Amino acid sequence: MNSLVTGIPGSGKTTLAKHAINVGDDRFIDADNITGLCEWREFDTGKVLGLVTDFPGSGKDEWYKKYGWYWRFNILEEYLKKNPGSIICGSSENVVESYGYFERVFIMKKTEDELIFNLISPDRKNPFGKTTEQRKDFMNWQDYLIKEAKQYNLIILEGNDIENTYNSIVERSEH
Repeated sequence: MNSLVTGIPGSGKTTLAKHAINVGDDRFIDADNITGLCEWREFDTGKVLGLVTDFPGSGKDEWYKKYGWYWRFNILEEYLKKNPGSIICGSSENVVESYGYFERVFIMKKTEDELIFNLISPDRKNPFGKTTEQRKDFMNWQDYLIKEAKQYNLIILEGNDIENTYNSIVERSEH
């Protein structure tokens, strides 16, 4: 069973994938690490600017309103076929369109306080989410992700304890 763990920036997707690796569970993969999956596009034109490794991101408000992070579904489909039982951790502008590729969709839901705690962590390398405007948009995006996932085998994971989140996903992915 292939599963998706998604959520807003700062919800803990990358931390979850790292935790799984640390406990020896190779089913979890950070979507950003799937070669060729992620690319930057310009919103207005749809022009591809480059893959994740080609285009440096910025945490500025005007930047994130101009560019988006997208998954290439042909790469996702190929990856899932070659790696059955994968648990992909990630999100993108078009993540909702990917829900149908998975038997189970987990959404890491955060309160605003949990989100702020995660985004200001010194361990976080991503500049995205540092502004009040971005965090407000994240909370709206979270509502959208959940609403669109209701027709799928959706499980909402609340709280900020990564080990509990990991254990909950493992338990539900094995049934």
